[in-house]
Amino acid sequence: MTHIFNFQGTLFLRASLYSVFIRDWLSVFPRDQLLVIRGEDYYANRADTMQKLFKFLDLAPLPPDLAKAISQGAVVNARGGMMMRSHTKTLLTKFYKPFNEELAALLNDSNFLWELPDGFDHSNVSNSIAS
Repeated sequence: MTHIFNFQGTLFLRASLYSVFIRDWLSVFPRDQLLVIRGEDYYANRADTMQKLFKFLDLAPLPPDLAKAISQGAVVNARGGMMMRSHTKTLLTKFYKPFNEELAALLNDSNFLWELPDGFDHSNVSNSIAS
């Protein structure tokens, strides 16, 4: 069973190298045809994020009742909310740093550096990884 976990872990690490994929997309599409939304931003304000998406797609704004329903819907963590160990977080931060720097440069948006303030509550915006 360990080999399956390691394989899945490797896939997770590779799939999270967003700059690699964004660079490919930008080689085909102009920047103004690509909208990248951070999960943190979506979970922090789902209705506004959906309005931003609808505007980007040149769709009519969400009706107020639907925007309210989106905002009040449950946030589901399908992975069960395991806490990340400090050592794991340090390793992942170091691993992803150059890729996040490239992503921030590609998108011209420093939010993609994921340099969150100390004490930021990750519990409602992302899944955690246990080591």
